[in-house]
Amino acid sequence: ALSAVVPIRPYEGTRTQSFSVQGLNGIVFASFPTAALKMAELLVHETSHQYFHYGNLSTLFTNGMDEALYWSPYVQMDRSIDRILIAYHAFANIVLFYRNCLLAGMSEDRDVAQREIDFNLNHLGPMTRHLQNSRGLTPAGRSLFEPLRDELYR
Repeated sequence: ALSAVVPIRPYEGTRTQSFSVQGLNGIVFASFPTAALKMAELLVHETSHQYFHYGNLSTLFTNGMDEALYWSPYVQMDRSIDRILIAYHAFANIVLFYRNCLLAGMSEDRDVAQREIDFNLNHLGPMTRHLQNSRGLTPAGRSLFEPLRDELYR
């Protein structure tokens, strides 16, 4: 999912930034310099988007049957169900990344990892409800969402 990281300067007033562009497969843009743990988080997030876009090449995750807009705590605005799903996929993977860091015996920045887990779980809660109740997910969309939900809230 990742073949190149292009260093960028973050926008003024932000510490870190990352993004990927649909169609530029395997390429991630990320702030540099960035602390190693934060860079790992950014790469988890962006490669999650890459996998989502790869999946959309062969199947659809949403079916157009849900035209409602849903609140996204991450961007503080209403988003369509496909945008909720792509964000959920990326941020849920960040939670799993930090949980695995802690389980592996991470010695430094344990408090940072726990704060990120707590922050993201708090934001993912409403998004979980949006996705669970939406009739706009295809079976492929459900197979992307439900295992992540089950792992997050086991």
